[in-house]
Amino acid sequence: MLCGHRARGRRKKYMAIRESSFGYWSGRNGYVMVAAGAAIGIGNITRLPYLASQYGGSAFVICFMLAVLLMGWPLLVSEMLIGRWARQDVVGGFQRLALASGARPWWRYVGWLMLLSAALIASYLSVVAGWSLAYTLRAASGSLNGQSAEQLREAFLYLAQDPERSLAWHTLFMVMVCIVIGYGLRDGIERAVRLLIGAAVLGVVLLLWAAVERGAVMPALGMVFGFRPADLGWRGIMEALFQALFTVGVGIGAQFALASYLPAKLRVHQAASVVLCLILGYSLLGSIAVFALILGADLAPTPGLALIFQTLPQAMPPDWQGTWPVMVFYAVLVAVSLATALALTEAITLFLIQRLRATRVFAATGAAIAIWLLGLGTLLSFNLLAEGTILGRSFFEWVQWLTARVLTPVTALMICIFSARMMPPGLISDAWGDTPGWSYRLWRLLLLYPARIGLIVLLFYCLGVLDAAEQLWRG
Repeated sequence: MLCGHRARGRRKKYMAIRESSFGYWSGRNGYVMVAAGAAIGIGNITRLPYLASQYGGSAFVICFMLAVLLMGWPLLVSEMLIGRWARQDVVGGFQRLALASGARPWWRYVGWLMLLSAALIASYLSVVAGWSLAYTLRAASGSLNGQSAEQLREAFLYLAQDPERSLAWHTLFMVMVCIVIGYGLRDGIERAVRLLIGAAVLGVVLLLWAAVERGAVMPALGMVFGFRPADLGWRGIMEALFQALFTVGVGIGAQFALASYLPAKLRVHQAASVVLCLILGYSLLGSIAVFALILGADLAPTPGLALIFQTLPQAMPPDWQGTWPVMVFYAVLVAVSLATALALTEAITLFLIQRLRATRVFAATGAAIAIWLLGLGTLLSFNLLAEGTILGRSFFEWVQWLTARVLTPVTALMICIFSARMMPPGLISDAWGDTPGWSYRLWRLLLLYPARIGLIVLLFYCLGVLDAAEQLWRG
């Protein structure tokens, strides 16, 4: 970090936060809802309960929450700080930041990696969200009631393996995203996300009520929060780090873009704390609701698409008491997926607005088309290209692996290193004031040690280094 006269001079020359050329959020509450909506995804209510059941219940939950606080919070603050100061798209923002801090020019490629992650994640999210839209209508019609596991599996494959049906739902979802973003920040994204997150919270409460009616909440609490440290292991700790990183939603450009519309006077570290509280509260409440419904039917939670499109419908009674919870579940998935997709697409839209000097409507349409085209690879991985694998993985599996196991951990680590070692002091002053207090010291300490170490170890885990070391150790 720069110091002395040189640092003060650089701060005066480079660090003043500019006015946003594209408007602002209506206030802190509006921004907090949008930022939380960007991070509250499908995995927070479907993958988290499965991991807790597999890796020690509350032992895993404790590790997960510690990882969110010690690694997720400082990373979220960093990305929000950089995004607000840059007032640009993620690529131009990192380029400007590298120039202002005297860092090497290659730091701008971090922005390109984040933009690529946003596009890839949004592309397969759109396909899954499209299927959830279709299943919302199926659930409302009662066609999922009383189906066996095999029948539900065949029903999902019938949809996924039909390229025309899947394409229609994928297209409909991206059209919704494009229309909302075209309306702008307050009238489009903020207003929509407020409604979506409100509906998602109401839906989770209804699911929890359905679980209470079936007397399944206490067994679920015992399974999720029962302390079983013997089941945790080193792999459970790594999965807790992995889940925490994706729960916060850093390293994929969405939080960067959303923060670029923040007022200069808003305290970023306080807003980040509120966002994390909302994410954690929703994730735990949703996990208990979903887990309770599954346990109430004496079924075991399954990972991924199987839980969404097979296990949960199978857990419901074959009458109206089973129809409405399934319908609500898919509606919740659509709501949180749309909130996340809006944030990811906004990152690409802002890039096109600034690079092409385009209008918001044109840029939103271009971003939606680009994501739609990328989504075709995921869509076709389940039908026409199902046999076309590379090194044993389909296009969908490669996209998931690349974003989850490589791009996101790498970009998060780069943000951590830059914030802890090279972030100009003027930017810190604008964020915390001229005399940063204990919150700044805590943030910097967390970046230097637990966050950076956790991300390095997590990256080794994601790349298979730890598995190879374990096999070598065991001979």
